Amino acid sequence: MSEIGNPAIDALLSQTVMTICFGEMLQLTSQRRYDQSLEEYYAKIERKTAALLAASTYCGAVLAGLSEARVERIRRFGRYLGMSFQIADDVLDYLATEAEVGKPVGNDLKQGTVTLPLMLARSDPGVNGDLETILHKRVLDDADYADVVQIVRGSRAIEESYGYAREFGERARAELEEFPPSAHREALESLTDYVVRRRS
Repeated sequence: MSEIGNPAIDALLSQTVMTICFGEMLQLTSQRRYDQSLEEYYAKIERKTAALLAASTYCGAVLAGLSEARVERIRRFGRYLGMSFQIADDVLDYLATEAEVGKPVGNDLKQGTVTLPLMLARSDPGVNGDLETILHKRVLDDADYADVVQIVRGSRAIEESYGYAREFGERARAELEEFPPSAHREALESLTDYVVRRRS
């Protein structure tokens, strides 16, 4: 993209790299902090995932010669799509099999990364005290991680998390309403469904 020589794109990509790095730092500094708020979670995923998709869609819109207002709409589409994607990805870390996601199930948890499904499971009145007992152990072993995954899977957190992902997908789709019907718009709209349905 830098070889194109568009100053607006160069500036955005530089800013995006810094934003993503900051998002990764936020994630590292919040490891095993189980009492995070929804706003804190959103701040992390916006910086580490949504910013990248927003930059990608922005670059495409600029190079397509769209008006400033439409460039901003497409950028917001990318941002909301990125939020939806990351929430769904966090659910897959608990729900999918290792073969489907290409990494161990519960890998985020093992790295100390606190994501939405775990946050929502902690507030599920149907979950007994076992979850908190495990999480507050000084050191967790593989059996503990497996137990946490099973507890989260059996809670209402999975469907609630998908609800948040779908909500961001709907926001993304709404940004496309100003554009005339076309195969291109349809392709972008289909992404808002795909990121939630996917299994890998």
